[in-house]
Amino acid sequence: MMREYAVSKARELGLENFLGTQGWFDKWCRSHKVRFVTLHGEAGSVDLSAIDKWLHIDLPTILLNIDPANVYNCDETGVSWRELGNKTLLIGNEEVRGTKLVKDRFTSMLTCSGTGDMLPVKIVAFSEVPRSYRRNGWLEVNVEKHSFHYFHNKTAWVTKATFGPWLDWLNELTIKQGRHIILLADNFAAYQVGSRSNVKLVFLPPNTTSRLQPLDAGIIKSFKDYFKQNMAKATANAILQKKSANEFSKSIEIYDATLWCLEGAKSVKKSTILNCFRRCGIGGSSEIVDDPVDTVTGDELENTLTSDELEALESVDEMLRFDEDDHTVLV
Repeated sequence: MMREYAVSKARELGLENFLGTQGWFDKWCRSHKVRFVTLHGEAGSVDLSAIDKWLHIDLPTILLNIDPANVYNCDETGVSWRELGNKTLLIGNEEVRGTKLVKDRFTSMLTCSGTGDMLPVKIVAFSEVPRSYRRNGWLEVNVEKHSFHYFHNKTAWVTKATFGPWLDWLNELTIKQGRHIILLADNFAAYQVGSRSNVKLVFLPPNTTSRLQPLDAGIIKSFKDYFKQNMAKATANAILQKKSANEFSKSIEIYDATLWCLEGAKSVKKSTILNCFRRCGIGGSSEIVDDPVDTVTGDELENTLTSDELEALESVDEMLRFDEDDHTVLV
């Protein structure tokens, strides 16, 4: 909305070449010390007394004599991999035709430790073995070979039937490593499968995860930013090939989205994970701190694109803001 206002004012001033790109907007925010505050999930209704009790009584007791390397947090997030929004590009005299809004998705579950390590991503999708996986030689996904877990069900959501086997895998891993770990999670019903011999499940108090869960403190946000960066480059290339949004959307396969997802997880910085755990009282101060976390700004995205890709993407960056469930306010 603010970028649209800036463009309209530029037109009034006769600045016809001003585009009001995301890169310009990021620079404007920095120069005027404007920042966005994102209210993740349930942030508007947190239980402050429960947060205080957790940080100063419960958590210190749980972590007594526990190395941060043995404290993990897991959480899931939906990934929409064909949803490009409701805008498109028209070439020449091309006319607008009806386009069905496609919302293919899967669920990604991330798991990180208090020392900045990330376990292989877990993906839950609809198909037993997607056809695009088969076409690319993934006849059966194996975590040791493909570096991610794959499950499927009719909802593409994490359920007890997908969480339990994954927890068994994690337990076997810790047994081989000779470790006992704590796995922090929210009180989502799918996680209620019981602890294992070497993995102790600890649930966060209700209505506190937006302040106490490390993955909600910025790790998932960073992961999604990098996923979108990968999708943005693919979108720019498609535009250079004169494809419409509808054509590009149809060409995306879950195999492509999986690669973007895995690359996005790898791109999350260790410092981001450490800072998010610190924010939640693990591995540092017991107080919530305002350490920075890495997000992909417009400038950083521009630096990853060629000049041709950048020129194409400047026309469609709004189209890429497709998966923003967070409520953001300007302060």
